[in-house]
Amino acid sequence: MKNLSKILLAILCLVMLFTMSLTNVVFADKDDIMFDLKSLGILGGFGFEDHLDSNITRAEFAQLVVNMMNHKAVAATMESAGYFTDVADSPYKGAINLLYKEEIVSGTGNGTFDPNRNVRYQEACKMLVKALGYHVIVSDTSLDSFTFLAGTIGVTDSVDSSKEYITVRDMLIMVDNCLDIGKMVPMYYNNNISPSYNIDESDTFRNGFEIPTPDGTIKMEGIVTADASAYLDADRTLMKKNQLEISGKIFEFDGVAPIGYIGQHVYFYVNVDAEGNYGNVVSIIPSNKNTVVQITGIDVVSASKTEIKYYVTEKKKENIKTNLSTKWVYNGVVGEYCLDTVNFNGNVQLVAVDNNDDEIFDNVFVYEYEDAIVDSTSDDNYVIFKNGYLYKGEKTLDLRENVNDLKVSCFDAKGNLVDFSAIKEGAVLSIARSNNGNIYRVIVSNIEGTALVEAKDGEYITLGTNEYKVLGINPRSLKIGSNYAYKINFLGRLVWVDEIIV
Repeated sequence: MKNLSKILLAILCLVMLFTMSLTNVVFADKDDIMFDLKSLGILGGFGFEDHLDSNITRAEFAQLVVNMMNHKAVAATMESAGYFTDVADSPYKGAINLLYKEEIVSGTGNGTFDPNRNVRYQEACKMLVKALGYHVIVSDTSLDSFTFLAGTIGVTDSVDSSKEYITVRDMLIMVDNCLDIGKMVPMYYNNNISPSYNIDESDTFRNGFEIPTPDGTIKMEGIVTADASAYLDADRTLMKKNQLEISGKIFEFDGVAPIGYIGQHVYFYVNVDAEGNYGNVVSIIPSNKNTVVQITGIDVVSASKTEIKYYVTEKKKENIKTNLSTKWVYNGVVGEYCLDTVNFNGNVQLVAVDNNDDEIFDNVFVYEYEDAIVDSTSDDNYVIFKNGYLYKGEKTLDLRENVNDLKVSCFDAKGNLVDFSAIKEGAVLSIARSNNGNIYRVIVSNIEGTALVEAKDGEYITLGTNEYKVLGINPRSLKIGSNYAYKINFLGRLVWVDEIIV
């Protein structure tokens, strides 16, 4: 059986060698790979994001191989093993010792490991082939043989093999490849004879992370159908801020769940307990199936139930194609097509999401804001507005969620989530409220300054060197050449001015 495996593998090697000689190297998407490896804890403690083209040391690579094998806990018990004389000061000594014990590394031959030397491409191939168990079918133990075998079984797919030393980018791809390669495992038929070896396609390192244990982790995917600020299907206004609904099922996060993925196809990792019950979400990322277009109302050229045309530049137009299946979400609540009642000259944002790469947008989110300027706030999420700058004619806004069963999401002008404490005296609030009055989306802008009025042109005013579209201000009331204090909302619209009298 063992000999048969060697013959089959040799034939496969010849086929693969011919195929590889005709194929260009294509680098994998490192963001998706890094997301997977981070979520599984393989990159824990390493800060590789800004060093993708740097080399990686033998000690670092040893730790990553141990992490890939999900043996970190075992390695931690072997830090005091004295196999090498030069690893006592290495933070990765436990991993090095474990790999030596499991005969995956052998050191330099003089009782040392040389942990700080950069790992060579061929060395990395040998370590990974051994970790996968394929060394049992290698008769020639040269580095060339291990490197050739690594290419045959898929360890080095999409890796640039022309360099002597591997980079962090190479390492990410190689480790990710190894997660999905079936291991070579022994098959025992009789205790009195040596085992034969077979490839078990179901026994992979990735599956090892998905075993239902208290710290098991499983990768899932789906469409985000509700968050704390909006929903696509059933009314989810009672959702907590640490929850997301993904494909109709509610998942919880350790902290505040992200807002902004609704309608998008996502990949996410979830903890699984010994009974197979889902725990908290470990990490989440939108997939490359999504196309997301975000525009403001003044960019819209025309809108109908099947197409939204908008300006990309002053002369160039694009379109968002929709159909009868498209869901329209106005200020957080799904409903009928709503663009025929929207004032595109006001504070309007449109976010269109195609989540299955078919060029038809599955969801269109429409937010229509009204501005107000804060006069004061109270500690219990109560806002009082300045006279003349009221929200919907109302002098106050009660954002007490627990008292009023509201869903309130606050953002700063850059789109970052903030809490109520970010609302200060003098801030411009842009407020979108659902028709049922249950959902509020509040964007806080503290953009202000002073400048001379240099020009007036219809709905636009030039202050200093910047031109602003005016909302709620009569340009005729401003004097060219005079100095004004001003406030800008998150869309860059001029919403308040006051002449500075010297």
